[in-house]
Amino acid sequence: MLIRWSGVVAITLASVVKAQVSPVVGRDVLAAWYLEADRAWTASQSAAAPTPDAIQRANREFDSATTAFFRLAFGEAIGTLRLMSARLTFPDLPPPGPIDQPMVMEAAPRLWVKGEAPPRLSLVSIRPYAGQEAAKVSVQLIASLDQPGIVAGANAPVNVEAHPAEMISADLSTGLKELAGVIGARPGRWTLTLADTRGVPLAYETLWTVESSLAAIRVANAPRLAALAGKVKPASLEAAASRNRLLTDTPGRSNSAEFLADFGTLPADVNREISELEAGRDPYPLDGTWWFTLGGEPVAEGQKRLSPIACWASATPAKPGVKRPLIIALHGAGGDESMFFRGYGAGALSRLSSEDGLVIASPATGALMASGSNLTRLVSALGDWYDTDPDRIYVIGHSMGAGAASSLAQRHAGQIAAVVCFAGGQVGKEKAICPMLFIAGEIDPLIPASRLRPMAQAAAGAGLPVEFREKTGNGHTFIVGDHLPEAFEWLLAYRRNAEPRQGP
Repeated sequence: MLIRWSGVVAITLASVVKAQVSPVVGRDVLAAWYLEADRAWTASQSAAAPTPDAIQRANREFDSATTAFFRLAFGEAIGTLRLMSARLTFPDLPPPGPIDQPMVMEAAPRLWVKGEAPPRLSLVSIRPYAGQEAAKVSVQLIASLDQPGIVAGANAPVNVEAHPAEMISADLSTGLKELAGVIGARPGRWTLTLADTRGVPLAYETLWTVESSLAAIRVANAPRLAALAGKVKPASLEAAASRNRLLTDTPGRSNSAEFLADFGTLPADVNREISELEAGRDPYPLDGTWWFTLGGEPVAEGQKRLSPIACWASATPAKPGVKRPLIIALHGAGGDESMFFRGYGAGALSRLSSEDGLVIASPATGALMASGSNLTRLVSALGDWYDTDPDRIYVIGHSMGAGAASSLAQRHAGQIAAVVCFAGGQVGKEKAICPMLFIAGEIDPLIPASRLRPMAQAAAGAGLPVEFREKTGNGHTFIVGDHLPEAFEWLLAYRRNAEPRQGP
């Protein structure tokens, strides 16, 4: 559900308040609310097995936000996701206060360089205040560091005023200054949350604290990278160069590789990776989740189409000397390469992969499908880094990504061991394909099971290796996280051009 676009209209919050129009909702804001709803649903299932009614309600709520998103009704989508998250996180939630709607916070600048004055922080609502009387409420501004293994945070009270039929707006800079001592003491990616007295979030913003200008570091690294041309593996050089390009003083709101990055650690990581290449050692693959681009087909003289890719695996295989299975995960429309590692069951894919010692690569679906040779390039690079098993290459796709996965099942039938299509995909009766499993939701409003079932059954009836499974109560998106374990078990039973294996 995270939309990829080339840019957003630049409207400052100051002009929004004056003109009384809705603020621009950045892709990062949509991502924050999507991930919060996904996390809340995943956590609620871990706490207690949901009833069939609860499963259906959560799926309908989330899918209604999805359909609002595709209608470009972003305020409606965020409002639905917020209420759903609150209901799942706080089962005994007391009645809301007078201000109970999602808003947009904006830090300016979003990258705070050590020694400079703290950024300004502004707030504006997505729609006008619907109350009949003016209200003034106290809320909490909460700062938390997004760094595994480190607990750091603080909060400060701030006041927000609301007037009938007007956009709710506030300058939260004073509250941010109260937190500056904590935030400024530890470089990294900080999430700012504005929450009401019940603890229910009203708005999110990301603020990075860094030691020095990232743009200056990027420029200083450029000649070091240029000097490595022809001396190191092209894929490794492109990986280093792409990670260096992330270093910016103005992180964008459209590119998740930037707005999800940890700029507190990335400069040192990139410097270490380049130093390793200069010393004749290949630092790749990195351990855990990492991001890079891979050069594709030339699109102009001296230029190549770059495929952004998020990857997860342990750099050290669980069984040394044993080749590792590779799963390529393709996101749906509006998503990007980060979605399988952050969403779809709060990153369930990487948790499952760690148990099985797999390598997971999630490229931007559109970029991967732009050329028929991109899959071969990706498999080759990952095979070189991770020593993957050419007989155990699998593809998982969701929605638009399911359509891409089913296309790969036909175009690369001799290269792929098996494919799982969640909430989408297509298959005919004529072409040779690798084994395919279609998993569809009973109440999916976008691609219903009733549309996929006859197609899959016709292909199976024609003798093709196709299976179809319908999931009661599931809709369009939660079906992925809820049934990834089943998809894994089915996939890993296959090897290229072979019948399913028995046993583990």
